[in-house]
Amino acid sequence: LRTQTVLMTSSSSGDLYPFFGNKSTGGRAFSITTSDLWHRRLGHPGKSSLASTISNFLPDCNNSAPSFCEACHLGRQPRLAFASSNNVTTAPFQLVHCDLWTSPVTSFSGFAYYLVVLDHYTHYSWTFPLRAKSDTSPTLLRFFQYILTQFHVLIKCMQYDNGGSSSIQPFVPFSLIMG
Repeated sequence: LRTQTVLMTSSSSGDLYPFFGNKSTGGRAFSITTSDLWHRRLGHPGKSSLASTISNFLPDCNNSAPSFCEACHLGRQPRLAFASSNNVTTAPFQLVHCDLWTSPVTSFSGFAYYLVVLDHYTHYSWTFPLRAKSDTSPTLLRFFQYILTQFHVLIKCMQYDNGGSSSIQPFVPFSLIMG
């Protein structure tokens, strides 16, 4: 510890260090908790499930009325259906979808972005970890070259949403040159 304060001393009994605590302190951890805290600890269950759990298993818990939980509200919000697509492909690599995803946490290896490429016809996907957004265009170029050398076909159309994928923009002139 930084303060170098002794928190506890005990005489050892061989390799064991017995701890003699006050037995009445164990229940205090439950009595000072609120239903809101248990709601978060248990993974945001519904009101009836939480009330049942508290009454059956946590009788000393402060069973106050749960307050508004923003995470539950957002998680249970209905989502709009995806718009139907008119894209029809008859062979692999006629249409490829690209998306650049920003990870909320940088990986141990230093990757902060992931480029996902999906072939519309086969639904086969490739994921490329990237350290910087600027790595997107060179990675797409290598991917195009890989498809050409391995499958002997040029990717005919590339679709991306342009939302956060602005680093794909410099790649567009290359794809126009390639046809």
